[in-house]
Amino acid sequence: MLDTHPSIFVPHISEDISILDLNIIAKQLNTLKPHKLINSSWANFKTNTESSFNIAHLQDTLLLKFQVSETYFKSHARKTNDDVHLDNCVECFISFLDDENYYNLEFNCLGSLKVGYGEGRFNRKLLPEQILKSIKTLTKLQNDKTLNQFNWEILILVPIDVFVFSNLKTFRGLSAKANFYKCGDDLPQPDYLSWTFIDTLEPDFHQPKFFGDIFFS
Repeated sequence: MLDTHPSIFVPHISEDISILDLNIIAKQLNTLKPHKLINSSWANFKTNTESSFNIAHLQDTLLLKFQVSETYFKSHARKTNDDVHLDNCVECFISFLDDENYYNLEFNCLGSLKVGYGEGRFNRKLLPEQILKSIKTLTKLQNDKTLNQFNWEILILVPIDVFVFSNLKTFRGLSAKANFYKCGDDLPQPDYLSWTFIDTLEPDFHQPKFFGDIFFS
């Protein structure tokens, strides 16, 4: 099934984040309809991996929760802005306010992260570690040996100030372009799943022309 240009209306969660813990936020996101990463865009990388994500916002915080079921585990606790895409990894690429540049937010299943900004794969500026320290994650891992499955999920809280090049004040009423991914370049069986279909010859997530529409309620 190909979904070339879908859209998402991102709900607002009204509770004050200061009085909630991450487990409560994760449970709230679980009540939302998940969006599946149904597109395996490259014939040479077909996979049994399944992944979905939930998305919401708190006016000043982007909330993401990915769930993944796959066969292999191969990840490392990495330094900030290291190559997390080599591991069991999920990603969100997003641009705001008709900006031709976009942010890439990448997380492995251990919570290591990489965040950059730019107009394409080869012209990116990595964000300073001091800014990225404000991003919070909560990960849960489960190895089901009976079914030969590695199941994991990650909750991600991204304060609006992380998007330093966009001068954003609130997510409320904002529109954006985005795509969401699951990958694992160094897994025994590499996989490349995306929310929208990507029409390129080789795996390449840095394709903003295939981003879908995001509308923040």
